Amino acid sequence: MAVYLDWQSPTGFGVVFQSHLNQRLAALRQALSPCRTEHSAPVAARIQELLVSDSVFRELPEVYRVLARKYDLPPLAHYSSLVTYSKHDPSEWETGFSRLIAKAFTRYGYDLLPAILQMEEDAAAQLNTFQAALRAQTVLLIDRHILTPVQKKFPLLQALLDARTGAQTP
Repeated sequence: MAVYLDWQSPTGFGVVFQSHLNQRLAALRQALSPCRTEHSAPVAARIQELLVSDSVFRELPEVYRVLARKYDLPPLAHYSSLVTYSKHDPSEWETGFSRLIAKAFTRYGYDLLPAILQMEEDAAAQLNTFQAALRAQTVLLIDRHILTPVQKKFPLLQALLDARTGAQTP
């Protein structure tokens, strides 16, 4: 969980998400290329400049740190209270000399399974909640820094393309 939540880790959320977002934005920039004409070049270039993740990733690490602190696992003492000491005595079912020999194979140890299962359950729940909160914050940042500015440029691009082709917008 620590590796996943590490913003700089190569397999962590931050690096993986930025890579995926950059791939999607590159595809959008490429898809916009056919709209570039002599008259629409300045607007198309401005839209392509807006289709980058830099502004989102200037704010997202701070949002990420705040959320990572908020969604923390319970302290270790919580899980250590679930560890039990167990004794397996195979001589319970034996009699005579075999009981004496079986007594030598008595095992003592700690049963960590309940603590591990609880830790896995808590980690999964916290991670799901963390991802949902981070996803919501990321959507807001993408909307504010990429979608809204780009959508404001589309009517101008459409008008320039229509004027060039002589078509009228419906």
